[in-house]
Amino acid sequence: MILINKLTIIIFLIVLLPLFLLTCGTENKPTYTLTTSVSPDGVGVISPTSGEFSEGETVTVSAKPTDGWRFARWEGDWNSTLNPASIPVDKNYTVIGIFERNEFLLDILVEGEGTVTENVISQPSQDYTYETVVELTPEPSSGWRFAEWGGDASGSDIPLQVT
Repeated sequence: MILINKLTIIIFLIVLLPLFLLTCGTENKPTYTLTTSVSPDGVGVISPTSGEFSEGETVTVSAKPTDGWRFARWEGDWNSTLNPASIPVDKNYTVIGIFERNEFLLDILVEGEGTVTENVISQPSQDYTYETVVELTPEPSSGWRFAEWGGDASGSDIPLQVT
């Protein structure tokens, strides 16, 4: 009976001991932190906002602008214009999503003789950006009269406000 117990112990040591020794030497991969932010504040959302990731992983960051804004680029520890962007985890990253205001062209064409005066009514930031209100007043030349607005505007209201 003692011989069987010794044989069982020897088999146990031969089979399980190498497995135990292999798992003891395994080190965990280092983890790194990803931190994101939006510039200017409040004009978009970055996903993920932050997190810890294992070395060797790839993190996909994406930017979504709010109305009136567009994503321009990534700055900080990752520089790119790709959206979404794939970042290989090999260090701590601070990534800033840079957003810019949408800008629009107001093209005024006059048929006949005269001019149209542009008067900016409300302007939240830069020239002709999203939500800028412009008041248009036609000024016909002598012998001419204003008939109507055309293109993206319609009707004959004077002045006309365009946002």
